[in-house]
Amino acid sequence: MVGKRHKSRGFSLVEVLVGVMILGLVVSPLLHTMVTAMGTARKGRVAQNLNVLSRNLTETVNTQALSALLDGQNDAFGAAGKQFYKRGDGRYTALTDDEAVGSDHFYIGLTDLTYPGGSTEYDAMIELNATEYDNNDEAVSIYTAMDSIFTQPASASENPDVQAAEYFADQAFELSIGGEYADKEFVNLPDASDFFFRKNGAEMDRQIIITQDARTGVDAETKNINGSVVYRYSASCKVSYRVAAGEDGAADVESSADFELGSYETEAMDFSIGDEQSNAAPKAFYLFFYPNLGGDDLIDFQHGDTLPLRVFLVRQTPPLYFLPDTEQNQARWTDSVNAALGTYRPTVQLREPFDPAAGLRPRAELYLNFGTADGGSKYRFVTVHDRISVFRGLFPAEDGLVVQEEKDRLYQVTVTLYTAGEDFSDSAKLTVLSSTVVK
Repeated sequence: MVGKRHKSRGFSLVEVLVGVMILGLVVSPLLHTMVTAMGTARKGRVAQNLNVLSRNLTETVNTQALSALLDGQNDAFGAAGKQFYKRGDGRYTALTDDEAVGSDHFYIGLTDLTYPGGSTEYDAMIELNATEYDNNDEAVSIYTAMDSIFTQPASASENPDVQAAEYFADQAFELSIGGEYADKEFVNLPDASDFFFRKNGAEMDRQIIITQDARTGVDAETKNINGSVVYRYSASCKVSYRVAAGEDGAADVESSADFELGSYETEAMDFSIGDEQSNAAPKAFYLFFYPNLGGDDLIDFQHGDTLPLRVFLVRQTPPLYFLPDTEQNQARWTDSVNAALGTYRPTVQLREPFDPAAGLRPRAELYLNFGTADGGSKYRFVTVHDRISVFRGLFPAEDGLVVQEEKDRLYQVTVTLYTAGEDFSDSAKLTVLSSTVVK
């Protein structure tokens, strides 16, 4: 018996297509799940990196002193570029070299930051704002040892204010007895006290120019502060006089004249002062001075180098001059001084080397215990000349000594990361982290 032969064959095209369709239906969800998981993981890593970078920047802000953050030369953030900015019209604009950086509210822009170990670059804008907290409204005070002190002479024979007032009183008298006024009878010729207090038509303007020499070389860290102080004055007065009647019996004629009395300048008072106890570079310079109550007052401090220095200008109350030292005269003097101090508003200038291209950035800080001519705001008291203002504030002075307690301030810190190279535009914003630090 012959058996049947079975003919073998492969899958038909229809069977193959059906199998592929079934396989696609099974694999497609798996592939989608894998791709989604990979994308989620990548986004998670990016978010984690951004969070770590934001926290690192916040921690750097927390560990740096406020003066270091405001120092344009200090790059504690590891960024390729650092610049101060201002916010307005919905965008950030870089400050120019002559614009001041306020210590109450400011922005630091950083460019080309990278996550540690990463290669992706980001830009960051760091905002520090102390205006959000009510307990920051009080003036900031800071304790600084009196490493170096210059005090205006107090005695009448050495005080340049008194010497200048007496000089101008003599000049007015000399004009009144010579030339075209020789035959005039003056009725209100001012004396020295009139120039001192701006009375009886007399006025005396003053400039105090403090020049601090540059500290250079290897001994700059231990060198004394050297320099000089010059007092410069100008004065004028308006005087009245009578012209005697003629032979025709006419009445005396009263008229007036304006006397321009020129200038008076002291010799340069040199100083070389430092911290003898620690033998370290002085961190502060104190000028104890008497206010000019006879007219305009300008105090000009010229910082000769870019080493850190705190400059304290301490206004004191002038002692009794021009009158015998009696109880009655002391009371009169106190009333006159207090009345004049009510309107005393000097102009203050702080100058120092400033050339960003050469790496010269401002390092001085100015502290006052009085308001000034442009004092519309508590922390805007100083005329800025060729510098970025670092700090300005008020502090109390009692019995000739600076008495103050250190006070911490709260800052709201907001770190915003952006895609690199987008000029901190809102459309390039990636993440925002806010916190509070104490400075």
